[in-house]
Amino acid sequence: MRDDQINRLMRSVAHADDLPDEAMPFGFETRVIAQWKSRAEEVSFALFRRALAFACAAVLASFALSYHTLKSSPSTELALADNAMETSFAP
Repeated sequence: MRDDQINRLMRSVAHADDLPDEAMPFGFETRVIAQWKSRAEEVSFALFRRALAFACAAVLASFALSYHTLKSSPSTELALADNAMETSFAP
């Protein structure tokens, strides 16, 4: 701001009338806190729904990516390793 603007602002503040301090209406604090709590519950529920949707999407994506592996038979190397482990642990 320029100096003349600041001086004009200071002059207008000096000539302004003092407004009386008014107390807040009765119950105003209670209404504000009640409204804040209701919005906080709405936000937390919306956040929960988004997190649940993201978790479901992650589960479906992991199932879709591993479906071929789950459906196919094990390769020969895995079958040999599984057979070796079964024979070594068998009594």
